[in-house]
Amino acid sequence: MANAEHLDVLNQGAAAWSRWRRDSPGLVPDLSDADLRHTPLEGVDLAGANMTGCALTHGDLVEARLAGAGLDAADLQEAVLLRADLSEASLRAARMQQANLRGARMIDADVQEAALRDADLSGADLTGADLSDAFMFNVSLRAAVLPEATLLRANLYESVLASADLKNVDASGANMRDTDLTEVDLRGAVLNGADLKGAKMANADLRRAELVGADLSGADLTGANLSQCNLRKAILAGATLVGSDMSDTSLREANLSGADLSAADLSNASLVAARLGGATFRDCRAHGVSLWAAEGVPAVQERLRISPEGTPLIAVDDLSLALFVQLMCQSAAVQAVVDEIKARIVLICGRYDDRRYADLDDVRAAVHAAGLQPVVFDLRGQIEEDTAAAFATLGAASRVVVFDVSDTGRPPEALVASLREMRAPTLPVVMRGRGSEWREMRDWRAAGADILPIEEYADPAGLAKVVGAALPTE
Repeated sequence: MANAEHLDVLNQGAAAWSRWRRDSPGLVPDLSDADLRHTPLEGVDLAGANMTGCALTHGDLVEARLAGAGLDAADLQEAVLLRADLSEASLRAARMQQANLRGARMIDADVQEAALRDADLSGADLTGADLSDAFMFNVSLRAAVLPEATLLRANLYESVLASADLKNVDASGANMRDTDLTEVDLRGAVLNGADLKGAKMANADLRRAELVGADLSGADLTGANLSQCNLRKAILAGATLVGSDMSDTSLREANLSGADLSAADLSNASLVAARLGGATFRDCRAHGVSLWAAEGVPAVQERLRISPEGTPLIAVDDLSLALFVQLMCQSAAVQAVVDEIKARIVLICGRYDDRRYADLDDVRAAVHAAGLQPVVFDLRGQIEEDTAAAFATLGAASRVVVFDVSDTGRPPEALVASLREMRAPTLPVVMRGRGSEWREMRDWRAAGADILPIEEYADPAGLAKVVGAALPTE
């Protein structure tokens, strides 16, 4: 309940209130639960006052001084707070629907769980304010200042934040669906798990922002700066990223299905395990892009520049070629390394559990002694299409292929074509008492395949000896 004496002084007018406050330094006015709907408060000094639960609906609080005031659960619906000072005020669970807070000063204010639907905070200063769990549907925050503010789980559905300053805000878990974030400054912001579906973010600055697991489906990020962002596991399905800067950005495991990345800068971006099905990559910068384990086939891949800025143009029409061609063309030294590696691989295939893999130490040493490089390929379990493709690729780049048929009855069906057409000499080996040469190998040899006679070994040292004898001497 409000203090009757304090309320009586306030009702005497602004001049009487000002004299009383001046004559009572240190006294905290208690106006809690008071009905102030018809009390003129324009320009009144209410700094530090206890106004918890006050009724201020339609109140005139233009330029009111409310710094440090306690307004928890106050009713400020449709109140006019133009240029009011609410710095460090507590507005927890306050009802502020349709309030006019244009140009208000709300630095470090506590606005948690407040209801601000349809409120106007254009140009307001909310630096460091805490708006966690606030209901801000259709709020105008155009050109507002909110650096370091907290917007955890805030509901900003269909709100307007165009040209706002949101540097270093924490809006994790916020609902920003269909929000207007055009040209907003979100540098260093944390938006992990935020719902940004359909958000308008053209020309937004999101450098170094954290958007892990954020949902940006259908968002418009035309011309946005996403350099050095963390978009790991983010959903960007159907998003427009035309002309965006995504250099040095992590898109690991992100969903880019159907997204348009035309003219985007993907220099040194990581798309490891990203989903790219139906996406458009046209006129992109792709120097240093990483695509390991990326899934899906893009709808368009055209004119992808893989040469660094300021160097002669080198372009490809396939993202999967970008890194490889870049390495091949980067310098004569790199080309020499690639050629050397291709000429030095000895592919060693078989059913190798941990114990048998350890037994290959002598074989590996023999390969190294010949100036070559061993690559061990374990063929236990079901051989899927990807495994068969990797085997074919490595086999084509190998100097010699060693195939251990121990504990196998016949060639794995998925590898038949690769083994039959292998260009490198293939040495079949078998541990004594653990199998024999496949009939198919004899047929392939008779048909002209470069398959050497099978060699039997009794122990790891014997295997190293037969492999060493089959290696080229120069």
